Amino acid sequence: MQVEVLSVDGLSFSYNGKEVLHQISFQVATGDFVGLVGPNGSGKSTLIKNLLGILMPQTGTITLFGTDITRFHEWHRIGYLPQKLNLSTQFFPATVSEIVALGLIARGKREKSRSAEDKAITKALDLLDILPIKQKLIGELSGGQQQRVLLARALVGNPEMLILDEPTSAIDPETRERFYAVLRELNTERNLTIMLITHDIGNIGRYAKKLLYLDRKIVFYGGFDDFCGSSDMSEFFGPSSQHIICHRHDTT
Repeated sequence: MQVEVLSVDGLSFSYNGKEVLHQISFQVATGDFVGLVGPNGSGKSTLIKNLLGILMPQTGTITLFGTDITRFHEWHRIGYLPQKLNLSTQFFPATVSEIVALGLIARGKREKSRSAEDKAITKALDLLDILPIKQKLIGELSGGQQQRVLLARALVGNPEMLILDEPTSAIDPETRERFYAVLRELNTERNLTIMLITHDIGNIGRYAKKLLYLDRKIVFYGGFDDFCGSSDMSEFFGPSSQHIICHRHDTT
C-alpha cells in the first residue's frame, strides 16, 4: 500500500518581493520516482531548499511523513545528493569510506558502535559496487565513481526518500546510463521514493514514473501516459517537444 511521503499545499515563495514559486501543490507517495524538470529560473532549486528545510514556506505548507516541516526532525529519513561538491582535486584528504561515513554524521544517524557504522558503510558501498575502492582518495576517482560515492553517502543512513539535484550533469553518457540504472533498481526493487531534478527532459521518462514540470507554478504533474496523451501539454510544449519526451518514454 502506498503511503504519502511528501505533501506540498499552496506553497509560494518570493525573493526580494519577486515571486519564484506560486501556489505549488502536489503529493509524493512511497515508491514514486518523480522527475522534476523546468527551465532555468523556474524555481526548482527554491522548491528543493524548501523541501529540505533550508528555506521555510512563506505561504502554504509542506508535510513530510505526516509531520509539518516546521516540526520535522527526522532528517535521516531523507537522503540528499547535491548538484556539485568540490571533490575534483587529486589531493582531497578523504577516502571513499570517510566520505560515505559523513552521511551518517550529517543526518544524525550515527550508529551505537563503530562496528555497526562500518557495516552500514560497507553495505552502502557494496550496493553501488564500489567496495573495492573504499580506501582510495575521493579526488583520485573518475566523475562517475565520485557520483556513486556521493550516492552511497546519501543512502548510508537507509533513507526512505532520496532527493537528487542534477546528479548526472558532469558525467559522460555511458556513466550516466549506469547511474540511472542504479536509481531504477533502488526504486523498483527496494521501493525507495525518489525525486530527481534534471534538465535532461528527453531521457527522464526512461526512468521516472511521474513528471513534474515546474515554471514558477506547476505546469504538469502526473504519469507519462497522461502527459503524452494530453492535448493541453501538446499545445503548451508544441508537438515536437512533447514527442521528444514521449518517444523516450516509449522506449522503456
